[in-house]
Amino acid sequence: MVKREEAEQYRREAARYPVIDSNTVVKTEDEIPLAYFIKGAMFAGLSLNEREELKESLLRTVKELIKEYPPPPPKTNDSRVKSYDKQKAKPTKNEKKCGQHNFMYLIPQGQKGHKPPDIHTHAQKKVSVVTEYMRNTTGTHNLVAKWIANIDPDTHRQLHDSYQRLGAEKLKHLYQGPNACHSSHVLVVDLAVDPHKDSNDAKQSWTVTHVVGKFTGGLVALPELGIRIKQEQGDFLIMHAAILTHFVEEIEEGERFSQVYFTRKDILFPAEEPKEKVEWPCPFPGCSKRAPKYKGIKGHLRGPTKKGPRLAAINSGKNAYHFLTVKEIKDNYEASLKPVLVGTNTVVHEPEEDEHKEDEQEEDEHDEDGRDEDENDEDGQENDEHKEDEH
Repeated sequence: MVKREEAEQYRREAARYPVIDSNTVVKTEDEIPLAYFIKGAMFAGLSLNEREELKESLLRTVKELIKEYPPPPPKTNDSRVKSYDKQKAKPTKNEKKCGQHNFMYLIPQGQKGHKPPDIHTHAQKKVSVVTEYMRNTTGTHNLVAKWIANIDPDTHRQLHDSYQRLGAEKLKHLYQGPNACHSSHVLVVDLAVDPHKDSNDAKQSWTVTHVVGKFTGGLVALPELGIRIKQEQGDFLIMHAAILTHFVEEIEEGERFSQVYFTRKDILFPAEEPKEKVEWPCPFPGCSKRAPKYKGIKGHLRGPTKKGPRLAAINSGKNAYHFLTVKEIKDNYEASLKPVLVGTNTVVHEPEEDEHKEDEQEEDEHDEDGRDEDENDEDGQENDEHKEDEH
């Protein structure tokens, strides 16, 4: 995720990108495909009347869901959602709210190796309404699967096998039959999303986006490729969303419903192998604090790095941090930072970043989301809520 000022810079630069409105394949210099834009992918082989009927049917399906189950709004601290306040105030005929439905299968945030995967909490509410929506969009998912099979048979086979192993037993009312391949579906309602990569998606997987409704604006920008996509209902945008930065420009007029199909890396690469589980005790004299990661205990020693949160933590009187400088930690405590074994855990087969990697820079450094890892919770425990993806 990028910072606000970086996001605005991305948007200013994107205004100069050419707009793509025809079939396009973008590849690397080594001829490795990164993105496909397929005009009318939904309508292949259909007559003009059949196309219009399908458009109306899909729009009716989405609006019926929104009417019975308005999409949850984005988190107030999610900087990726640029136009939430503006779009929220926009009047619409069916009084829909903007937001995002997460009909996903995932592991609760911070519970990898502790809790089994499950469907997102959004899918556990209004079950009959969600079931009807999933049933009525099965055809779209089947077409998504067919296009992935056409462009990348090996990856499709891997995705399809993963999905079918889960089946109706695990996916419950989100299961869309024997031809489906993606275990996560998000419906984004009238939101302009800021530049980001979907880091929880499997990197080699293909994320497929299809839009429903009539609107102006709402172009999809791909900064690394230097292009913007003018996507209309029936078009498929197929890309490596974990690799490519992407964002949606402001929706100027009309209604834009974005259906996104993808698979998370922790589902495509399920945890199978046992691994020793460790915790990191605080080396500060008299402190009993422990954290599940090396980074977490370093954040506990240092405290919030941004001026505002740091002052608030100091003035709170809760003594959740030691407020040491980077130099003090390095000189006095670095050598004492050692993990202790507390049990066994599991690992995901996809490579992850080295959690011991630390930046040796200024004290005002922070994590990607602008917060130290331990600022989420004074006890250093990660949130149990399902992590939401902004697609």
